[in-house]
Amino acid sequence: MPEYFPPTILSLLDKNNFQSEKKVFLFMHDLLSKESKIYSQCNFLKTSIEGNMIDGECDFIIMVPNKGILFLEVKGGIVGFNARDKQWISLRRDENKKYKIKDPLSQSKKAMFAIRDLLYDDYPELKGKFLNLSYAACLPDTPRPLDPRPFGPDKPQNLFIFKDDLNNIRENINKILDWHKGDREFNTLDALFQKNFHKLIIGNDLPVKIPLKKSIEIENEEMSFSSNQSFFINIIPNLNYVALNGGAGTGKTLLAIELMRTMAPKHKILFLCFNKPLARYIRYSFKGFNEKLYIHNIHQWVSTMKRGLDHPKDNSLDLDQEIETVVSELKNDDKKYDVIIIDEAQDFSDEWMISIEQILRKNGKFYVFYDQQQSIFERKSQYFLKEKFSHLELEENFRNTKQIFELFKGFNKQTKYSSRGVIGSKPELIAVRNYEQQFKWIADKINHLRQHEGIEVREMGVLLYDGLKSTNVKNLSKIIPNISHLELSPAEYVQPDQLMFETINRIKGLEVPILFFTNFVSPIEIEKLYVGLSRAKNRLFIIGLESKINELNKTLAFSS
Repeated sequence: MPEYFPPTILSLLDKNNFQSEKKVFLFMHDLLSKESKIYSQCNFLKTSIEGNMIDGECDFIIMVPNKGILFLEVKGGIVGFNARDKQWISLRRDENKKYKIKDPLSQSKKAMFAIRDLLYDDYPELKGKFLNLSYAACLPDTPRPLDPRPFGPDKPQNLFIFKDDLNNIRENINKILDWHKGDREFNTLDALFQKNFHKLIIGNDLPVKIPLKKSIEIENEEMSFSSNQSFFINIIPNLNYVALNGGAGTGKTLLAIELMRTMAPKHKILFLCFNKPLARYIRYSFKGFNEKLYIHNIHQWVSTMKRGLDHPKDNSLDLDQEIETVVSELKNDDKKYDVIIIDEAQDFSDEWMISIEQILRKNGKFYVFYDQQQSIFERKSQYFLKEKFSHLELEENFRNTKQIFELFKGFNKQTKYSSRGVIGSKPELIAVRNYEQQFKWIADKINHLRQHEGIEVREMGVLLYDGLKSTNVKNLSKIIPNISHLELSPAEYVQPDQLMFETINRIKGLEVPILFFTNFVSPIEIEKLYVGLSRAKNRLFIIGLESKINELNKTLAFSS
């Protein structure tokens, strides 16, 4: 059974004026090979001799990949031909009336050339390729005449299928294609040609949807602080020690930024986090802000303080000892801070925070923002936060769309963790054959989003579950640049025309509108998966080997 288009062809041909076409279609449907394709009632525009655009149509276009393409015009009734007037006539036996009809062979021939020209316009590389485009006429109610050339020397019987031929229509179609081919060499029409030809005849789907760029803009307009978060902005400055717990996307970092803006005019503020990219993002948020703000990741802060104290470089000390040594020398009150804010504090040990507290001025304020579920460095705080902190909790996620939120909400242990985001699009999980293929897929998707959806490079990012070295495959980092012509950059230094390419350990606290999450090599860990999934704000594509996608599906299903 061949493929046929449109799928509703039989209902179309049920009309009285299509009974002859229906008869021919049913024979082709039953007898043509499964590799063949039948296109019915094909309409198109063509250029007239005068240069005007006029309507054209063809009853059937039949593609036989190993033979060629046949354009077939069908004429019902008993068909005759007046040689002197070059007039075709059809006798309708149900009405017992004769009608003048158009030359069926000329119609199919014109259709063939019109489609060929459209094909060449869209795919000029085909002009030098022999495609064996052929034309013919089918007279399903007319017996084969005894005269071998009843229609003139330019219309041999080889180009006609008569009533007698319908039972062998497959052989007759092949004979016509072979007759047109002659001695010329013909190569089977490959999958790419078939896809392009199908697109030309059928057209492309145009989904009823808002363009992705506009959709994301609308989503972002609807994602804003809740009344609960606004309340915290007003209440926290009145408290000295606050530990604010919140799941991914609940606005901890944005809340910290707003507190800094509110309190900076009257306070000397130190902001610390673990990741360099997050510290850079916070500094960028205060570009042009002239108040006393000191924004660092913990390593940068220690290095800066050591330089200020003229400490010699000592690689024998671990970070705990370095923090303790630096803090012990900051006894002068003018070097201390009115407010200390630690974001992503689940990555700080209790020992670090005890030392850091010593550089807080008397009656100073110490604010800690954390999410224990994102603790992937095994530094989970315990006793320090329990001693003198007022504990507040953020439970409403407004960073992620609901579809993305649903993937990771089950990993969070907050009992009322909920989403205020818009619905968005369902995240896609894509299985590929190898590690190279996952980056090729991402590069092709990036090119598509840029060219057809108006998405800018700065709105996309690639997140690696495992580093590239874990795959033991060379040159993986070159695949995306080679295909997309984009430069990759870690989150800390990424420029608007560069593509963020980062690992989970360095992306915490940040978000990406369109995220490609990939390179799953090691066993899936809940904390790492939670962090990775929750970085995607508007759209999420998860790409990996089939075995890892299966593992992810099981993990996600279990969490829900």
